[in-house]
Amino acid sequence: MNVLLVAMAAKYVHKSLAVRSIRAYLQAEGFAAEVLEFTTAQETMRIAAEVVRKKADVIGFSCYIWNAEKILALAEVVKKAAPQTMIVLGGPEVAYTPEETLVRCPFADAVMCGESEEIYAALLRGETEIPGLVRRGGATSKAVPMDLAQLPFPYTAEELAEKEAIFYYESSRGCPYRCAYCLSAAETGVRYKPLEMVEQDFKTFVNYDVRLVKLVDRTFNSDDVRAQKILDIIARLGGRTEFHFEVSADILSRTFMDKLARLPVGKVRLEVGLQSVHEKTLRAVDRSYKVEQIAQNLAYIKRSGNIEVHLDLIAGLPYETFVDFRSSFDRAMAMQADELQLGFLKILPGTPLAQRAAQYGYAWSETPPYELVKSNDISFEELARLKEIEEVVDVFWNHGAFVRVRQLLEKETGSVFDLCQKMAEYMAQRGWLSAPHRRAQRFRQLVCFLKDTEIWTEGIRHAVMQDFLVDCPDVQLPAWAEDLQKAQLRLTDVLQMPNISAFVKPNGEKKMWHRRYSLWKNQDEIWLVDKTAKEVWDITAHF
Repeated sequence: MNVLLVAMAAKYVHKSLAVRSIRAYLQAEGFAAEVLEFTTAQETMRIAAEVVRKKADVIGFSCYIWNAEKILALAEVVKKAAPQTMIVLGGPEVAYTPEETLVRCPFADAVMCGESEEIYAALLRGETEIPGLVRRGGATSKAVPMDLAQLPFPYTAEELAEKEAIFYYESSRGCPYRCAYCLSAAETGVRYKPLEMVEQDFKTFVNYDVRLVKLVDRTFNSDDVRAQKILDIIARLGGRTEFHFEVSADILSRTFMDKLARLPVGKVRLEVGLQSVHEKTLRAVDRSYKVEQIAQNLAYIKRSGNIEVHLDLIAGLPYETFVDFRSSFDRAMAMQADELQLGFLKILPGTPLAQRAAQYGYAWSETPPYELVKSNDISFEELARLKEIEEVVDVFWNHGAFVRVRQLLEKETGSVFDLCQKMAEYMAQRGWLSAPHRRAQRFRQLVCFLKDTEIWTEGIRHAVMQDFLVDCPDVQLPAWAEDLQKAQLRLTDVLQMPNISAFVKPNGEKKMWHRRYSLWKNQDEIWLVDKTAKEVWDITAHF
């Protein structure tokens, strides 16, 4: 028997870990296994044709909240086209409700309930009673937790050659917490992959010069000593590969944070689930941490200037009204993370929060992604307003753009939330939200807003101009920067001046400097722009 494992992501750059981990395990056990990966934007019938063409005996479909509808529709077509093929569904979207899944998916022959590597191997060995494999009319049982030392490295050399892709990796399974909105609440304990395996796997990523590895460990620093050893591994390996960890920021040790501070820029980024700052809300979802400790630890990390931090909030949690969320938002913004990810509560089947839904008056979409529609504490209209604010934050606060003007606006406003709400209303009225725009167009929209709301001070204008020079280096200057012009100075001469080269360290050949640096004159000021590092220096005093 041969197995075909089908995954579907939002973009090609996302490499599914689950199907590759199963493939690697099966191949190590001597079974034939192949992976096919698609995106949710592809047409179902075309994908089905490619899947059926493989003539697999068993086809496994990896089901997640973001792809469930599309991938289940695909599985149904495949079963009708190849009825002799065994269709197996797996992944968190189906594993926690296997019986219900089999009822609503008559085309499926079985559902994987738990970790799937050994379940597939047992199936291919011809075993009949397999823990974790739920068939129609059969008993339901969870798979036996695996020893992670048995899991081979999941990626092939051909896959790793796609250096700019995002590769997912796990050094542990399980979670020490039991958040009521998360499927991990049904699990207990944390299991770890041996550190020598982690080091060898990281070395492989670095040797292939991949850009980004995102660990799916639910709490990377659940074992502080082990987490520190992994940071030591990253420091030893060098290379350009960046590692993304999700951490619990309130329990970060000073030693761990000091090790972070000694890493080169661009080696590690952290994701922190703040979710809310209100104690009553956190207790309702079985979270317990000190918000002030998180703020202090993030401030300590940010001082080194070498670690990128992403901060998460969830709108719609119990007892958090629109006004309450405003204070969570502003408190999160005050922590100065590099990116604020504003998410919306999803009532996932099988979670404790789904069982308590009536208590909070939750109404939500019954199909994936099960997003909240309204509750006792927040209305549909208020959630819709937060959706617009989310887009403003994503465009103007995240992704490293508009840095200088954003910092000025944050200093001059009493509430960043109120500012973002005002921007969202302004842009929604003009049809500028939920539509693709080039970066230069976003600058024009921002300037219109700042002028119309009378925030267009000279300091703000200078900040916008500097951001424009680094974010849109090859775009014609707009009308609001009419007094900005190229400085009539030789770039090579300026960069070699001792008083400038002391703080600007050009790299590469001199003949390439013009691609990285440019000189601009604004009234009586001279600016040196580093388009690569996105820095602007006022060098007027050196002339």
